[in-house]
Amino acid sequence: MSRRTASGPGNGIADVIGVALLAVALLLLVSQCSFDSHDISWLGDPHNKSTHNWIMLPGAYLAWGSFLLLGISAYLLPFVFAAFGTAYLLNFPGYLRQRSRWLVLWSVILLVSITGLLYLADNG
Repeated sequence: MSRRTASGPGNGIADVIGVALLAVALLLLVSQCSFDSHDISWLGDPHNKSTHNWIMLPGAYLAWGSFLLLGISAYLLPFVFAAFGTAYLLNFPGYLRQRSRWLVLWSVILLVSITGLLYLADNG
């Protein structure tokens, strides 16, 4: 006789949140890796006739917005989303899911701190 594992009432919602966070992490990583500033017409003088970004124009704007806000430390953002997505989907590591408000706050503080540190390392 097999045992049924007890699952909480919010387990399905946590799975949806985990898959959505992993999808956003993948889209953000792909759009950042294939970013070309000439895809956005008002950023580059001779803009590209066809977009070089693999996610097309929304991916170009997504990558540009993340680079505008966080600079080069925006490359860490997909990994943060992937860590939270894994925590929601697999409940591994479980503390990311249990204390998500504090961890989101500290993740934002970490990204802003790294952004400032990299700004100072580039001589401002």
